Amino acid sequence: ENTRRDKLADAMVMIMKEKAARAQERREIADLWPDNKLMPSILMRYRAHSVEERERRVKATLEMNASFALAHEIRGNVFESKMWEIKYDDYGRPFYEHQKTGETNWE
Repeated sequence: ENTRRDKLADAMVMIMKEKAARAQERREIADLWPDNKLMPSILMRYRAHSVEERERRVKATLEMNASFALAHEIRGNVFESKMWEIKYDDYGRPFYEHQKTGETNWE
């Protein structure tokens, strides 16, 4: 019985987190919506009501997106770096070989 309640509570928490994430996305979209275009009514309640608030929220969104893009790039570079394996030629000199492509590099 407790396990079932725990699972239900966990599911409710996940749903609430998902709802909060969707609301945040709508705020970001509303803040970035062009002034010269009609905003969909579903986004109207999420828009900033002052210019200063909108600018603050747009800046925060752009910073968050830049941070996300940087983290994504770093993860990709780390993954790619793990694809290179050090090997040695017949004379004992080290070189790197890409595990997937077979490309070699002496640097």
